[in-house]
Amino acid sequence: MSKSNNEGKECIILIRRSIEDKTKNLSMEYQEQMCLNKAKEEGYKVTEVLREEISAYNTPIESRPALQKLINIVKNGETDAVICWKKTRLVRNMTEEVILSKIILEDSNCLVIFADPTELPMERTDINRLMHMIQGWQNEIEVTNLRSMIKQHLRERAKSGRYVGGNYTGYRWNKDTKKMEFVPGEIETVKKIFNWYLYDGHSASKISKMLNEQNFSTKKGKQFFPYSVCYILSNKIYAGYYRWGFTTSKRRAKAIEAEGVDLKVNWVQPIISLEEWKKVQEIMVDRSGKKRGQKRDYSRVSSSFFLLSGKVVCGVCGKVMASHNGSRNFIDKQGTKKTSEYLRYICRNRDVEHNSPKSINSKTIDNQIKDETLSFIENADTQSILRQAETQMAEYTKSINLELTSIERKINKIKVEMAHIKTNMVQTSHSELVEVYEEEYLVKKSELNTFQTRQKTLKSNIDEVVITEKDVYDYIDFLKSVTSNDTYPREKIIRMFDTLIEKVIISGDNVEVILKWTLRSNDVPVDLFSGLKFTYQL
Repeated sequence: MSKSNNEGKECIILIRRSIEDKTKNLSMEYQEQMCLNKAKEEGYKVTEVLREEISAYNTPIESRPALQKLINIVKNGETDAVICWKKTRLVRNMTEEVILSKIILEDSNCLVIFADPTELPMERTDINRLMHMIQGWQNEIEVTNLRSMIKQHLRERAKSGRYVGGNYTGYRWNKDTKKMEFVPGEIETVKKIFNWYLYDGHSASKISKMLNEQNFSTKKGKQFFPYSVCYILSNKIYAGYYRWGFTTSKRRAKAIEAEGVDLKVNWVQPIISLEEWKKVQEIMVDRSGKKRGQKRDYSRVSSSFFLLSGKVVCGVCGKVMASHNGSRNFIDKQGTKKTSEYLRYICRNRDVEHNSPKSINSKTIDNQIKDETLSFIENADTQSILRQAETQMAEYTKSINLELTSIERKINKIKVEMAHIKTNMVQTSHSELVEVYEEEYLVKKSELNTFQTRQKTLKSNIDEVVITEKDVYDYIDFLKSVTSNDTYPREKIIRMFDTLIEKVIISGDNVEVILKWTLRSNDVPVDLFSGLKFTYQL
C-alpha cells in the first residue's frame, strides 16, 4: 500500500543514459534536474534517485538493475510515485509497457509522472491506455529505425577507413592518436601464434596447449583454446586490414548477410605481411576440411575405409554414390562357413535405368585414383593448363565487364539527372522548391557514390585477378610437391585426396577425375576454375 496523505507524498526518480543523442537536453544531469523540479512542483519528497548508466537500447528488463530495484520498491508499497523525464527512459517497447503498466499502475496503485511537459500522462483510463499502446508501437518503429541508422552510420565510417569498434588481442585503441597501439605481452603472444602455425607447422590445438603450458593468457585473462587461436589466425587486422560489417545481428533473430568492409588502413601497424596471412588461411582451409577453424577429426582420418567418400559420382544419373560396407556369408570348398567383408561405392538411384554396374569396389578405385593422379601430376603439361586457365579467366572477366557496362550507363544517367536538378535550382527563386531540389540532389549524389564504389571494386577485381604463366608453374610445383615422398602413409593419401580431388565420375569402365584449382587474387580467394581433368579406363 502507498503511504497516507498525512505522512507526506514520496517519489522515486529514474534517469537513464541515452545513446540517441549526446546533446545537453538528454544528458543524465539534465534529466535529473528536470525530474527534481517536477517533484517539487507536484509536492513530492524525493526519497531516491535511481541512475541507469547502461543503455536500455538492447537490454531486457531483467538485465536493468536500477529498474529491478524500482519494481521491488513499488511492489512493497514504499513510494507513491515514479518520476522520469520521458516514457522512453522507462520502457522501450510495447511488451515492457504492458509488464510495467500492470506492476505499477494496476497492482501497486502507484503514479507515473513524466517531467517533460510534452509527454502524454499515464492514467488508468481505457482511452489513455489505448493512446499509450499506440505511442508504444510508434516507439518500437523509432527504435528499429534508430538501429538501422546507427548500423548505416557505422558502415559509412568503416567504408571511409575509420575505426568503428572491435577488440583484438595484441592491440588497443588510442583515442588521442586515433591509432591502434601494441599491448606489451599480448602482441608477442600473437607473433608466437603466427610463427608456430605458419613456420613450425603446429596445429591450433597444439598451439593452445603450448601457450597454456607457458602460462600465456587471452586478452580477457583466460586460457587458450583451439577456437581462440583460430580466431586470431583468421583475423586480417594483423596484416593491416580492417574488416567490418559482413553480417549484421538482429536481436533474437538469425544474423543476415550485409555489405562488408575490407580495407587496408594506416591506423594499425601490421605484424605479418598480407602474403603470410593468405598462406595461413590456405593452411587452415586445407587442415580443417569444410569449416575453417574446425577441429580435425583424427579418429575419422585414421579409421576411414573410404578415401573418396562424397566425391564419387555416378556418370549415368549424376548422383553421388554412397559409401557402403557390409559382409557376406559363404561356405568354402572344405565346407567351412566363412564371412567376407566388402567395401563399395554404390549408386542407389532407382529412378534411372543403369546399363552399367551400379557398384564398384572402393579399395580398387581408391588405389587406382591415387596411382593415376600421381601419374598425371608427373606428366602435367604447363602450356595446356595455362590455355585452360586463360579460357576460364576470359569467361570470368566477361561477366564483370557486362556489369561494368550496366553501371556506367546508370552513372551517366544519374549525372544527367543531377545536372537538370542544378539547372532547376538556379532558375527558381522559391525557397521551398530550392529545399526540394537540394534533397533530390543529395539522394542522386548518394546513388552516384554507391555505383562509383561498385565500379571501382569491379575494375580492381579485373586488375588484380590476372592469371600468368608463373601462377601455372606455381600450381604445377604445388602438385608435384605431393609426389616428393616415395612412401605414402594413409593420412598423407587422405590429405592428398582432400586437397586435390574435386570429383570422380564413373561411367561404366570410364573414369573421369577432376582436380581442385582455386585462383587467389591479391585480397581474397576466387573459385574461378572447374578444375583440371583427366580420364582413364578401369
